[in-house]
Amino acid sequence: MDAREYVPDGPFDCAASIGASHIRGGFSATLDALLDLVRDEGGTIVVGDRYWRSDRVPPEFAREWPDIPTEYEILGTVRDAGLDVAAVVRSGADDWDRYESGIWQSILSWLGGHPPDHPDRDFMIDYLHRIQDEYFGYGREHMGWALYVLVPGFY
Repeated sequence: MDAREYVPDGPFDCAASIGASHIRGGFSATLDALLDLVRDEGGTIVVGDRYWRSDRVPPEFAREWPDIPTEYEILGTVRDAGLDVAAVVRSGADDWDRYESGIWQSILSWLGGHPPDHPDRDFMIDYLHRIQDEYFGYGREHMGWALYVLVPGFY
């Protein structure tokens, strides 16, 4: 089902969104949605999301991903929501390489399993090359991914 349409019977001790904040339009909107799912007192939220490693991302790359914040912006969003960061677990460069390589391998497998005249073949080849260009050109250096464990703040 569409996760945006899910309405729970009651609040949870923990709510999480791992790699899916794009469904709601970014980190802030995802955090707002998860806040509605946890207990007011003591509920924990976990968000796994991309972030810019700095605010000096080349504009030709950054404009392709306008919904991605810096980690400092994430921290501000978390605090504005009345939460604190209890823990952060970042992916490393090797984790990113494995993740991206898995996508490329899936596309190459798809290409190998479909005939040369398949109507989606050119799209898949173009997509593979575009995401590799992004990754090697800017992504690996400028984008990160982390899990943020968020708890009610002491405000």
